[in-house]
Amino acid sequence: VKQFRVLGSKKSALGLTCNYVGMPSWDATGGREPEVSASHLVAGISLGQRLDWISRTLAIGVNLQLISSQFDAYSSSGLSSDIGILFKPNRFALGPFGLGIFDYGIVSCGLSLSHIGTRMKFDAESTSLPRTGRLGISFLLGRYRGWSLLLASDMIDVKNRDIVIGAGAEIWWSNFLGFRLGYRENKEDLGDFSFGFGIRWDDVIKSLLRLPSHLGDAVEIDVADVGYGDVLQQTYQGSISHYPVAPEPFLLNDAKVIISRDADNSSRIILRWEQASDPDPFDKVRYFVVVDRDKQQVEKALHNIEKNMNVFLKGNVTMLNTSNAQYERYNVTVCNHVEVT
Repeated sequence: VKQFRVLGSKKSALGLTCNYVGMPSWDATGGREPEVSASHLVAGISLGQRLDWISRTLAIGVNLQLISSQFDAYSSSGLSSDIGILFKPNRFALGPFGLGIFDYGIVSCGLSLSHIGTRMKFDAESTSLPRTGRLGISFLLGRYRGWSLLLASDMIDVKNRDIVIGAGAEIWWSNFLGFRLGYRENKEDLGDFSFGFGIRWDDVIKSLLRLPSHLGDAVEIDVADVGYGDVLQQTYQGSISHYPVAPEPFLLNDAKVIISRDADNSSRIILRWEQASDPDPFDKVRYFVVVDRDKQQVEKALHNIEKNMNVFLKGNVTMLNTSNAQYERYNVTVCNHVEVT
């Protein structure tokens, strides 16, 4: 998945996906018939767009997929598409409702329609794709570097089948260790419960390669036990994910100088930059404005700060309340009295 800017929105994404399932040859007739094999391929492109010009809380997504299936001498291919919409407002403070464990809450809900496409024909009769509608809602509670709890539920409506209700919970401790439990109303043919756990490792590139901290990333390993009852028995699933965890970069829009007419008053500089988000919804971020007449000095300071942020923070603790303080180690002025929009 690659994120980019388009149509005035910072949140535009393009993704490519490919899924293949292959089965070796088998014979269930005791040698009376030749062996057969089967395979299934789905390749697609995904487009996601946050609707910044309407609301930053709304986003839409579209999948376009090519399907190719083969069973012995028979094969079929077709096209499929999915469309969805997501509503995700900003976090809100829980106050006393957080019970001293959680600071913030986030409610999200979404709607999607999947498998809209052509009919597939293996031999004489064509079959339509299993058109599927989904409606889901989630409630996420958490605290920075503390516990987080996700409660989620969805309703799934597959064409010519009964509506299925699902619910689940996921709890994480310090973004390191997580546990999950799920329930899905599968009637009598399949099992209903599943459970799993996950382990996450933050700042992998920095830890292994000693690269700057702004390349913050995470690797997550997840394992799940899905109970399919007497039909398919226990099925184990696993995944390995790699994704960014550092705050987004942001661009400075403009710097406006307001000249003071009072000889005893200094002029003001107003800085405006675009709003950026953090992958951690409960993170607390502090920004420092580093200013110097020499651009090379600023770059040198930033390079050394990235190598050892703790030295920078400790060196500036006593200086941040002054209007013009020298950070002598890097010879760069750190300004705290800056009007920020």
